[in-house]
Amino acid sequence: MLRLIEQLAGDGEMLDGVTAVAASLGRVHYHLDVYQHFSDMEGETIPASFTVEGRVTPMDTIDLQSLRRRRPEVTLRLTDGRQLRCAITSDDGRLRSTERGMFTV
Repeated sequence: MLRLIEQLAGDGEMLDGVTAVAASLGRVHYHLDVYQHFSDMEGETIPASFTVEGRVTPMDTIDLQSLRRRRPEVTLRLTDGRQLRCAITSDDGRLRSTERGMFTV
C-alpha cells in the first residue's frame, strides 16, 4: 500500500542527467507528492521505499516534449537542496521518481 507522507511545491532547477556535474536545463515550478510504500499485513516488514509523482511547469525556456523524448532521466533540484532523479512521463510536465526517493548532495 501507499501512504501520502509529504506534499512539496516550489521553484527548482531541472538538471540534464544524473551526475553531480549535470548542466542546468532551466528553472521550473514543481508540485510533488511523496508516497511511502508499506505493508498492511501484521508483522510483515518491508524496507523504506518511496515514490514521488508530480508535475513541473517551466519558468525558463524548457521544451518538456523534446526533453521527454531525448532524456530518459533528469534531476530536479528542489528549493531545500534535495534532488530527485525522475523521468518526465508526459508532454505537459508530469513526472515520476526513478529511484527510492530524494537525496541530498
